[in-house]
Amino acid sequence: MTIWENYAPDSITPGSNSRPDFVGWSGIAPITFFIEHAIGVKADAPNNTIEWVIQSEDRVGIEDFWFGENTVDMICGKADKKGRREVRVTGKDRPFDLVIRYGDKLVEKKILRGKQVRMVI
Repeated sequence: MTIWENYAPDSITPGSNSRPDFVGWSGIAPITFFIEHAIGVKADAPNNTIEWVIQSEDRVGIEDFWFGENTVDMICGKADKKGRREVRVTGKDRPFDLVIRYGDKLVEKKILRGKQVRMVI
């Protein structure tokens, strides 16, 4: 996907794109909206915490999510017939605190560096 970011200042025509398949500053708002509202991930880097509100009944998550000094993978599998979900979370660079909300469930976990946590919610 390419989002035009370089516009001709003296005409109503696109300028030249920075490079193919590039999304820069123009993509910040829609990407942030998608991460926070569709996936449900809100990172608080100063407090080293992620809150994940899972709303979709389908598989949902994010890989290589960077916040603060950490990169995180978080995947929630599709709900089974009883509504249970398998969640896998890995903090690649340093420990962080994770809060998961799913329906009326609340899970708080310390995620350690380099360790994958698997849980059923």
